[in-house]
Amino acid sequence: MKILQFKSGKTLRLGICKGEQVVDLAAALAALRPDASAEQVAAVASTFDLLNAEGGLDLAAELVKQALAAPDAAHVLPLASLDLGAPITRPEKIIGVGSNYYDHLEEMGHDVPQIITNFPMYGNALVGTSDPIVIPRNSEMIGWEAELVLVIGRTARFVEKEQAMDYLLGYSCGNEVVVVDHMRADRQLLRGKTQDSHAPMGPWIVTKDEVGDPSDLNIRLSVNGEEKQNGSTSGMVFDIPAIISFFSKYFTLRPGDVIFTGTPAGGSIGMKPPQWLKAGDRVEVEIEKVGRLVNDCVAEKV
Repeated sequence: MKILQFKSGKTLRLGICKGEQVVDLAAALAALRPDASAEQVAAVASTFDLLNAEGGLDLAAELVKQALAAPDAAHVLPLASLDLGAPITRPEKIIGVGSNYYDHLEEMGHDVPQIITNFPMYGNALVGTSDPIVIPRNSEMIGWEAELVLVIGRTARFVEKEQAMDYLLGYSCGNEVVVVDHMRADRQLLRGKTQDSHAPMGPWIVTKDEVGDPSDLNIRLSVNGEEKQNGSTSGMVFDIPAIISFFSKYFTLRPGDVIFTGTPAGGSIGMKPPQWLKAGDRVEVEIEKVGRLVNDCVAEKV
């Protein structure tokens, strides 16, 4: 299942993508189940609501099956006609993982960490594919970092590695944009890692069953068509089960929580000399079996 949110005026609507078609879940529910309960109506309002509703994913699957039986219906839309937003908004937590690829540590000359490097990110940073990355007017050192993003599907507390994947919903593509001069000035990560529009994510959330084994997924990033990063999740220091298990032992992970899992070699800061994003650049992240995220950089309006 590919879960997405698409723009409709100033709001986002929840959809499920099948091939080149998208089922508008709220419209499908209204058309196919006019006697739907208030709880069902609320469940299809957004990705966050769907994941936190009892039986939400089952309801979505049933609606998609019914809707695609009559693909000419108004609630079945061509994917190409839609402007996609971030696939989830309002997550309780957005968590960043750093220093998590051996090749990135090597290019930076850093030791392998013994514990997961972690930092908070905020909802103001989340944007979707085709949304702009805003280049702040008080920095000239804006970098890119292609990352596999995890989305939690079930409440998780003190989960062991062996069971961790049971709590994962799926994956998305991410670009953890970093304001390097701010980060260096602070000697910590918050101000450099969570500025407005600096956590592009998308184009959708792919459920884990569609991806299969995530331990060797190719991750690529290009700027203006020139490849900058080409790595694999096989290079992670801490794998996906380890990440989920680790965080679950310090705070409760809840449905919709988002985890950026680190970047392979080739991020801006690791290049020699470093390279920075500027207004007019186009950044593309592509992750095998997950999707493609495209964002253009624009100057911040004064």
